[in-house]
Amino acid sequence: MNRDSNLVAVTGIGLISPLGSDLDSFQAGLLECWSCLEPLDIFESGLDPAPVVAQIRQPLTVEERPGFRFSRTDRLGILAARRTLAEVAKECSDYRESGVVVATTVAGLGEIEPRIIADPRGYYRRGGFSTVTSYQSSHVADAVGAYFRLRGPRYGVNIACASGAIAIVLAAKMVLDGTAPMALAGGSEALCPFTLSGFNALQALDPEPCGRLTRTGKD
Repeated sequence: MNRDSNLVAVTGIGLISPLGSDLDSFQAGLLECWSCLEPLDIFESGLDPAPVVAQIRQPLTVEERPGFRFSRTDRLGILAARRTLAEVAKECSDYRESGVVVATTVAGLGEIEPRIIADPRGYYRRGGFSTVTSYQSSHVADAVGAYFRLRGPRYGVNIACASGAIAIVLAAKMVLDGTAPMALAGGSEALCPFTLSGFNALQALDPEPCGRLTRTGKD
């Protein structure tokens, strides 16, 4: 986003999703009513039968950064940001001054949860409390900012289903009030047993996939 008087413009869009990893594929999937829903198999949920979900199957490969341990949610955010910044960098040489606002609800809980369940006391003894705090919701924004060496302020947003929309609003306000000349805004969320158990408790998981069409290709 760039500031121009009281206007804020979106100058780049990037994403990674079960419908596709570029804007054209994603839009086509929405407009043509593709369904990527299928029984969960990328991890064990503990639910029987396996819940029906949309999964990202492609490798989430990112380079390591000193001092950071990237969760799946971090890596999804980084890959989406990479596509966004690839567009912005062509037009804005000072994009590294960008602020960062990233929404998430589970952050790195998917990496912590199985270890805590397997050995609660041993996990804390081996990892220490810092291991847990490194996966707080603000960690995703910090990971994205550090990965691309963005020097603006970084904020994490965790307000359940409204998180992504609030992140965009906060980023726009950041630009308008001069906190940063531009801002990278978005959301990142990885499937994890905690999320699925919550929706299962709410009786909000349908055993049958919805959607009129099924996409044959997968990421």
